[in-house]
Amino acid sequence: MATSITVEQKIKLTAAPTSPSGNPAQVEPGSYNWLVSPFSPEGVVTLEPIGDGSQCYVIPTGLGVGLVLVVCQADADMGAGIETVSGNFEIDVVPAKAASIGITASSPEPK
Repeated sequence: MATSITVEQKIKLTAAPTSPSGNPAQVEPGSYNWLVSPFSPEGVVTLEPIGDGSQCYVIPTGLGVGLVLVVCQADADMGAGIETVSGNFEIDVVPAKAASIGITASSPEPK
C-alpha cells in the first residue's frame, strides 16, 4: 500500500538493510543509491539524499501527480566485490486540497 503525500509536502525515507533472517545488517559505507523507477510517471518527484545516503527526501516537483516507486540500492559485499541489494517504497503524490477561497473584484463597469 502506498503512502500518500500532497504536492505541497515532502517525505523522508530511511533505508534499513536486513539479513535474510530479518536482522539488521550492514552495507558498504557510501554505497546507497536512490532512484525513481523508470515505470513511474516522469518528473513527479525529485530525490535528495541526506548525510551518509541512508536517508532521502522525496520532494514533489509540482509538475504532476501519480504513483511513484522509489528504489534504494546498496552494496552488501563489505569487500572489494559488489553485491547489490535493493528495496522500494510506493508514494502516491496527490493534488493539494483547497483550504480557502480568495475573492477578487474587477474594475467598476458601466451598467
